Amino acid sequence: MGTNLILVFLLSLCSISFSQECSRGLLEDVDFPGTDITFLYSPDVNHCQLLCTEHASCQFFTFVRPDWTRDDRHFYCYLKSTPSGQPKTETSLLGVTSGFSLKNCFPYPEHCISQVYKNVDFLGADYRSLFTSDYEECQRVCTKDPGCKFFTFVNANFQNERIRHKCHLKYTWTIPRTPIVERTAGVVSGFTNRAETPNPSDTACQGELFSSTDIRGSDFEMLPAASPEHCQTLCSAHPRCTYFSYDSNDLKCYLKSNANEMVTSFKERVTSGLPAHLCQLNNSAAAISSVSSPYLLLPKLTNWLMLYPASHRRTVLVQLIQGSFRSRTTPQLLRLWPFRPPSPLLPCCFCILRPYTPPHFSLPVSSSPS
Repeated sequence: MGTNLILVFLLSLCSISFSQECSRGLLEDVDFPGTDITFLYSPDVNHCQLLCTEHASCQFFTFVRPDWTRDDRHFYCYLKSTPSGQPKTETSLLGVTSGFSLKNCFPYPEHCISQVYKNVDFLGADYRSLFTSDYEECQRVCTKDPGCKFFTFVNANFQNERIRHKCHLKYTWTIPRTPIVERTAGVVSGFTNRAETPNPSDTACQGELFSSTDIRGSDFEMLPAASPEHCQTLCSAHPRCTYFSYDSNDLKCYLKSNANEMVTSFKERVTSGLPAHLCQLNNSAAAISSVSSPYLLLPKLTNWLMLYPASHRRTVLVQLIQGSFRSRTTPQLLRLWPFRPPSPLLPCCFCILRPYTPPHFSLPVSSSPS
């Protein structure tokens, strides 16, 4: 009886969400002034729309096109939001294109962006380079490399002859990063229990940590981190990282890249270690404890269901009940679901429903184009 009541509640939740509309259209030379959340770099308006769709708070956006002439803010993607979910005003403005998030659209937009952008450079984020015959080969290399998220290829027309045909593979973080970590009495912080590592594995591993040990040199990036285990997770997610050192005095994680040697020395309050390869770190896994009552599962199942686009939730839930639901990954949470469907659900450890993170680079900015 309790299971049936929960299903009725979830179906009602889905019905309410259907009232939200899907707006796929793009408005050329139209600005949605103000109400900015943030801005990100984007190569075109379609990518900007994906960024808005992936951002938890973004409801609509304005993209500054390459033909914008008022200043040098080309390729700026302004993510926006209002309490009503609609722009407060719309104004005509040459050189920009505006549109809406696709969160409420079905089918959900594909994250595979095969388009290339000529005479556009994705600056920074390089972790590996090689020479290829053309950009198609560079793209194939990027696609096959687990760490590569985007690339820049230097063609035969580039001014510097020495780096022509050079393929720059680039990386963007796919796990949560905190902008600042500091000790503050009276607060508790943490991460979502939904894993977002780029290559999840069912194989668990402990990882190797060396207490009171420093590895000097070979730093390529410094990040704030809450613990040595957090630092190890960051190192494991980055394709360049061969080992790391964590300073507990200032809560800083030093990612290092040197495949030739590792020279250690004694240093108090510093922990060094190695990344995990092709396994899931135990310290980053968030196991879901068994629950005897189906009502205790309701908040977790509801949160998982809300990850799907609004117009798709009813279908997912009905298929789940019928035992016909199939996804590339299925949350371990559903193993505890007391309703046993005719056919088994696909097993896995974590729910990774949207693993792709479009490349972006954040810089401070005061306001949108207008």
